[in-house]
Amino acid sequence: MYVSNDSCGHPRSWGAAGRLLLLATVLSFGVAACGGGQASFEGPYANDFQYYMDHATSDFEREVLSDGVITRAEYEEANQRYLTCMYEFYPPDGPDRAKNFPNRTGTYDHGIEFSWEHSQSADFEDLLALYQVREDSCMKDNVLDIHLLYGRILDNPEGITQESLEVQRLIACGLVGPEYSINNYIADEAFGFGYVEGKGIPSQDEFGNPTGDYQDPAEIWHGFDPTAATGLDITAEDVMSCVNAQ
Repeated sequence: MYVSNDSCGHPRSWGAAGRLLLLATVLSFGVAACGGGQASFEGPYANDFQYYMDHATSDFEREVLSDGVITRAEYEEANQRYLTCMYEFYPPDGPDRAKNFPNRTGTYDHGIEFSWEHSQSADFEDLLALYQVREDSCMKDNVLDIHLLYGRILDNPEGITQESLEVQRLIACGLVGPEYSINNYIADEAFGFGYVEGKGIPSQDEFGNPTGDYQDPAEIWHGFDPTAATGLDITAEDVMSCVNAQ
């Protein structure tokens, strides 16, 4: 999805007219077991709404989350509030421009286009650090929690487990048959999707290169049925191609 990472670990690529495009990395995570006491919401994301309500830092976020629903209009408003905040430092007609970039998931990537001059300047690392501080502040009070939760609901409206979701995707892509179960997936994942009969899971070094050694999956994973393993051998590229095709 991104061309490369900069020294700070941010995805970046070169855009039109020699501008440096820097996209914020926002990780979505589940909080189904979190929250402040009994959730007062309903539905598969009840605990998530409660958690974000408990940790909201602005009245706007609390208002959006209060009814247990995030509408598209509310999501758009949250992103516009983020941009308005960022425009104070990076206006759309300035040398460095804050932007929201639509992505294939139906949400936005948040980032900035640095001018060529600034991206090549001796103090560029300082500019990056300052951008991160400003970006974190504008995200925190306007869009972060709404962005995370809206993206998860959009991707998985029924709130099914991640394992169930992955199995559905693998079946839809034809990588496995319709009889493939969650237990099969959990066991195959435990075996590293590349289990070598009689040897185990191929070990890799810190750079992802095979070492020639093998590990017993029972030493790594616990609580799965090893007899459910099917020997499915797929790569991360197979899975990403599957996900991107849907």
